Amino acid sequence: MSRMADLWRLAALELRRCLTPGLAALVLGVACFAATRDWSPPAALEGVPLADATGDEGAYRRQAVWALFLVVAFPLLVSRAAGCAERWRARDADWFAPLPLPRSAYSVSTVAGVVCAAWLLVVGTATITEAFTTSSDTPPLRFHAAIAHPPLALLDDDEPMQIPWSASGDATNGAQLVLHPTVAPGSGPAVAVRFSLARRGDRGIFVERRLFGRTRIALDVPDPDADELELSIERTSDGAVFVLPPNSVELWVPTRSARLASVELGARCALLLAAWIALAAGLGAWMRAGLATALGAACFLLALVGADAAPALAAFVPGADIVQAWGLVGRGVVPPSIDGRAFVGTLLLIAAGVGALHAGIAHGRSAR
Repeated sequence: MSRMADLWRLAALELRRCLTPGLAALVLGVACFAATRDWSPPAALEGVPLADATGDEGAYRRQAVWALFLVVAFPLLVSRAAGCAERWRARDADWFAPLPLPRSAYSVSTVAGVVCAAWLLVVGTATITEAFTTSSDTPPLRFHAAIAHPPLALLDDDEPMQIPWSASGDATNGAQLVLHPTVAPGSGPAVAVRFSLARRGDRGIFVERRLFGRTRIALDVPDPDADELELSIERTSDGAVFVLPPNSVELWVPTRSARLASVELGARCALLLAAWIALAAGLGAWMRAGLATALGAACFLLALVGADAAPALAAFVPGADIVQAWGLVGRGVVPPSIDGRAFVGTLLLIAAGVGALHAGIAHGRSAR
């Protein structure tokens, strides 16, 4: 019990060191600045068919706050963690040596202190964001799943295309099937298209729209318990080539509150910071703090870039889907819950970082 209490005291010490009044004021001040601004598109763009635009001021505000949070907080916290080994060698080894604790206690508690500081800033940012964001009158929706399909195209003389889909087990009352079609560049200015969703042979629900570029089409799911529904797409005019990119049909389901968007983004930021803080601390024990910070940030950016190329592997990388989640929030949609594999990846990176820090501080003066 006393050993655990000592670990908590060491973690609290690092928390106080890291979460200085200046750092807290900077991060939370940026959140207040972003949360009190209107980030909606300029009035000059009203009526322009923006891709996936929602017109929801709260959605754009959430996007802005969390983007600025990562830009400001991520490098500061990661660089702080990268200097843990340098601080150990410069001063902490002197007062830690007489304590009846192994060096591993210092490694664990130091990383835990920086992570706790990061999580407090995440909670503060989420609180500020939602305090300045009013609830929308539009019923909130959550991204549930993408419907797999190959790329599709419709030329002038093509017959209507049908995409079979089973709603049973996924959809609920109020669910929507959302498409993100576009037109082929250089094929013409626009095309009129009719989209319908129904049981096979029924008329169902349909929407007709003239497409000028990438846009969003939402169809209410008529029967969430249906074993098989049919999505039909039909050209109703000559013009540009209609294109439905691969995996651009999504199922959105009702959710409790739009404020869950900040919860989901905050949770992803918390995992991301925990993993990369620990990794930077471990790297900082073997190289200069600045280089460790840059290398940790480069690893994270590499994971973001490779998320589409290797989705199965990227699912284990904490924060690899944060860009997609951020984009969903801007469209007024609550992102899906975090994939459980991301928690596994977070624990592995934390263990690797703490282990590297423990091994690194066993050299030189730190060997006391």
